[in-house]
Amino acid sequence: MKAIKDLARERMKGHCRVCPVCDGRVCSGEVPGMGGLGTGSSFRANLEALASVKLAMRCLHGAALPDTSTEVLGLKLAMPVMAAPIGGVAFNMGGAEQNPVDEAMYAEAVIAGSKQAGVIGCGGDGVPPVISGSAFDSIRKAEGWGIPFIKPWEGEELWTKLEAATATGCPVVGVDVDAAGLVTLRLMGRPVAPTPPARLAEIVKFVHDRGAKLIIKGVMTVSEAQIAAEAGVDAIVVSNHGGRVLDQCPATAEVLPAIVDAVGGKMTVLVDGGIRSGMDVFKALALGADGVLVEKSAEVAIKYGNLIAVIVDFLIIALSVFCMVKLINTMKAKAEAMKKKIQGSVRIGFTVNPDGSIVNAKVERKVNPLLDNEALRVVKSMPKWIPGKLNGEPVPVKMYVPVNFRMRTVKK
Repeated sequence: MKAIKDLARERMKGHCRVCPVCDGRVCSGEVPGMGGLGTGSSFRANLEALASVKLAMRCLHGAALPDTSTEVLGLKLAMPVMAAPIGGVAFNMGGAEQNPVDEAMYAEAVIAGSKQAGVIGCGGDGVPPVISGSAFDSIRKAEGWGIPFIKPWEGEELWTKLEAATATGCPVVGVDVDAAGLVTLRLMGRPVAPTPPARLAEIVKFVHDRGAKLIIKGVMTVSEAQIAAEAGVDAIVVSNHGGRVLDQCPATAEVLPAIVDAVGGKMTVLVDGGIRSGMDVFKALALGADGVLVEKSAEVAIKYGNLIAVIVDFLIIALSVFCMVKLINTMKAKAEAMKKKIQGSVRIGFTVNPDGSIVNAKVERKVNPLLDNEALRVVKSMPKWIPGKLNGEPVPVKMYVPVNFRMRTVKK
């Protein structure tokens, strides 16, 4: 793990320091980036509130083998955990030159990895359209097992994207209303406004008419939870967008109990923000949540029954990919490819066996035989990976890696 994190720090080049504890102190104000808005107090508050919750140790009972499986919104999950919607990999992590994992690769890994772990992943939305497009493609490929989230865009764009989202065959669609005021959208000239209750009711009807359920993310008050319930929303996510929309917000764990008291039983209540361990998942459930969405930490919930290890391994492996793609610069085919001015991104699919060995490697997305063959050779020659685990036991995991070949002009 230490070696992987060290490589990740080098590869991320300061866009994420891969701190021992992801508490937002070092990256305060770095939006775009990986930090919280302004002073970063909202980001830190999420962690501090969960840390303040203490557990009562109980030993006089008969619960020796806890069952973490559950059902949320009609979805049967191995545990009450979902992978949160994240987009904008390129502009939040340094752009394509520094980050060879593109939006499509990220979305597919989250959706496919979550499905293999027995949970469900969410797809993100944003600018450019490739973010939502990648999420839709990945969910279709997973036979509808994913939750696409859409920003509350103005005009026809909202309805067009909601139509595309429901067309993936997904059982649930999300709208992250907390995107209102998001700095990254404003910087790109595409800010979104708050969602009026009447418009929310229209969204609910639109989604329900197409046979899906609706989640809205970004509820932080009892009054807005009640508005969502009255509009017919199926689930809310108590979320301050990781402290990236408004500075000086309360923590999600602070407001969660009151919201659950007000609307629990009428709708599903989920929560995100500051979830860094299985213990945090347990605390969120104890505070009344029906489930949690996990975001930043590569070690989220790994001890919570050891059932989310496949997702954890994806996140760890993704960091490794950032570093290993550098090997492309030493490929034998480089000279010939450069001579013919061939470039592009080859996607290789393979399976990581329980012993960490790589098998069944094949080209999933071709560019040119020169690049395809060399990318396949590099993947096959990689050392053993950290295997995925399910119920504490190593299991085979299907993975996809983009191998990027780009021409660079050197000025003399």
